[in-house]
Formats: sequence, C-alpha cells, structure tokens
Amino acid sequence: MADVVDKVKNLAFWHWEYQRRNKEYRDYSEAMSILNLDLMDSGWAAFLARDDYVELFHKYYDPNEPFPYYNMIKDNFPKCVLGYAYKWCKLRQKFADKFMRRPKHYVNGQETCYEMLLCSISRGKECEYDVQKYSGYNECSLDELDDLLALLAYREQWDILIDGKIPPKIDFFTKFNTPYIPTENATKSEDIGLEIRSLGFLCNDAVVHHPSTDELCELIYKLAIAGSKINPADEMRRFLLILWDEMERVGSFDRKTFNHYYADVLKMIKTKGDEHSIWKQVASRKARIYRYFQTTCRCIEDMRVYPLKSS
Repeated sequence: MADVVDKVKNLAFWHWEYQRRNKEYRDYSEAMSILNLDLMDSGWAAFLARDDYVELFHKYYDPNEPFPYYNMIKDNFPKCVLGYAYKWCKLRQKFADKFMRRPKHYVNGQETCYEMLLCSISRGKECEYDVQKYSGYNECSLDELDDLLALLAYREQWDILIDGKIPPKIDFFTKFNTPYIPTENATKSEDIGLEIRSLGFLCNDAVVHHPSTDELCELIYKLAIAGSKINPADEMRRFLLILWDEMERVGSFDRKTFNHYYADVLKMIKTKGDEHSIWKQVASRKARIYRYFQTTCRCIEDMRVYPLKSS
C-alpha cells in the first residue's frame, strides 16, 4: 500500500508541474483569475465562502436550461454581475472538459532558478527543488486533493458516462443524472464499481465525508495508474524543468539554445567535480539528455507525465 500511495502522490506532483506550464492552461487560468477579480466586490466571493454553496448549486441545477445555473445566479446576485457569474460557471465547466480538473492558478507550484541550479552543481549537490508530498487528507488543501483527482484523466477508457461525459469531465457543481452504463461493458462489475466510487470524490463527496488520502490514492491507482511504466526520476525531471523554465524565459526551445545552457552546466560540472550521480549522467550523455528534454516539452504540451525515455 505504501508504495502505491507514494507512486500516486509523486505522479500527482509531476502532473501538476507539467500542466501548469502548458500555454493553453495558463491562458484559461488567467481568464479565471480576471473573472475572480471582477466578481470580488459583487458578493460572489462571499457566496463561495458559504458552507452550503455547493448545495445551492445542486438545488438550482436545471439540465433543461441552456445554462443550468441561471436561476441560482439570478436569485442571489444583482443584475450587474449576472454576466460575470455566468462566464465564471461556464469557464469552470471548460476547465473540466479541457483539463479534467477543477481550476487552480498556474502560479501555485514549485519555483525554479537557473542560478540556483549552477550553485547546486558547484557544491556537488542535486537540484534544490523539493518534490511535494501530499500528507493525510485532514492536512491537505482542496487544491492538493484536486491534484490527486486530476490523475483520473490517465484512465484510458471509462465504462460509465454521466450525461454523455466521462467522470473527470463532470464539474464539481453538477447534479448529474443516473450514470449510464454501456451495455457492452456491463459485465465489468469491478471496474464499474471503482468508477462509481470515483464519482463521490469528484462531486464533492470527498469534501463532505473526509476520506483518507490513502483510500483515494488506492482508488486512483487501480483506475488509472496500475500497469504504467512511469518511473519518478525526480532528480532528472527537476533538472530538465529548470532548463525548460530558463529557456522559456528567453523565449527559445531550439537545439541551439539547449546547447548554450548545456555548455554552462557542463563547464560547472567539470570545474567543480561530479560527485553526484545525476551530474555524471548529464556530463557524459548529452544526446540522451536532449532526448529527455524533448520528452519534458511533450509532457508540458500534452499535460501528461511520460517516461523520460519515451522520446
């Protein structure tokens, strides 16, 4: 169990670090942030702080309306903010559809620094970039819980659909109809049972009933991770993300730019020694490191954790 939990937590960390660097995700995140600012003084933020706000969404939900939450917004907010609130709810659903997660601003994550990388090499140490470990649920923020739930996107095929959508594309506020189980998959009782359990986590049951993180990780592992060949490779992934961030800062990801930064790193390794194993690999495997970097770019573009050796 401990190995399963650690693997899921580790994968959740890297999935978010790659996803938050994706350009489309950042664009949507900025749009949500602007809407939040527009709504800040309207009473919307206070509304979302209420203990019963999810229940209100469920109470007013009307799937026959073009916009299911219109009546809820109309009854709880002044007319001047109806447009903003409408856009906010629609954007939430787009997050679920496109990114299979609840909104989280992309700035929430690990900071990297190329200069600190060189400093680490000069001291013969690995990259100073801590992999976040999600603790027990009661110490976990809802953002962190959402990072774990986001891994349900790795399930290749779902047996149940809710209003025509797979479970990870169901918005947090949706009061969905009875799950539809396709006839040809009806015999997969164990898988269907796991999928139905996942709905409880996705649709606010996790917030209400406080399951253990271990329970959630075990479910995610069985549904989406079991059998995958993704190795953590934390040290190498850190190093490559630091390079990616620096290359994004200068606006170029081509081979020439990679060679420039690789030369800096190589010079520091040769000057200060290569006591740490990762620097030995970096110094002696330039072509391989570049292939790993290409995989890192693909992880960010696809918002998915791939084995580094997959390029």
